[in-house]
Amino acid sequence: MSETISYVNRARAFMPPGTVPPFAMRFDAGSVPVGNLVFSSAARPVGQMQDLALNTIRPMFATLPGVSAPPPFGGAPRTIVLNTDPAKLASYNLSLDDVVNAVARSQVVSPSGNIALDGKYPIVPTNAMVTDAKELESVPLHPGSFPAVHVGDVAKVVDGSDIVTSYALSNGRRTVYIPVTKRADASTLAVVDAVKANLGKFQGALPEDVTPDAGGGAGR
Repeated sequence: MSETISYVNRARAFMPPGTVPPFAMRFDAGSVPVGNLVFSSAARPVGQMQDLALNTIRPMFATLPGVSAPPPFGGAPRTIVLNTDPAKLASYNLSLDDVVNAVARSQVVSPSGNIALDGKYPIVPTNAMVTDAKELESVPLHPGSFPAVHVGDVAKVVDGSDIVTSYALSNGRRTVYIPVTKRADASTLAVVDAVKANLGKFQGALPEDVTPDAGGGAGR
């Protein structure tokens, strides 16, 4: 397993920047899923459910005794897409590199800190990164004395999903699920009981319109 992971990490050097690392999992009789943690929502798209399952529930899922935490299946990773208009870029004498560099400069990871204020020492957050994808449209591309050009003048920002590589259904609707896989030394019944006992905890970390269920799903 370690040798496989080392070869994969070496291959990532030849992949495009931002390529996420793969999840390597031993596949044998003991790693067959014993169930699925299925997410459903009548209002949210699959991309948002995928994001919630991956970044909110999966870390909690990994803390359950005897449970491994493979990545969710059925959705595509949340992706912020900028659809640029070539004609508008040309009219402002700009290129795609100008847009990429401007967005990169506007999203700087800046640590927060504390400030002494009237005998208090509160934590002060920073606003170095946008919280709403639409705010990227206000990033300046060509500031100056002339009318400034912003990203929104040449592109539309879409809070969407990456290319779909997996598809899952539950009761005839698109869904996302995390396979419930146990470790080799764990009991199948204990793992299933632990997942069911923590459904309320999972629900408390999710929006009200997203419901987790320890059930089954059909995927390919």
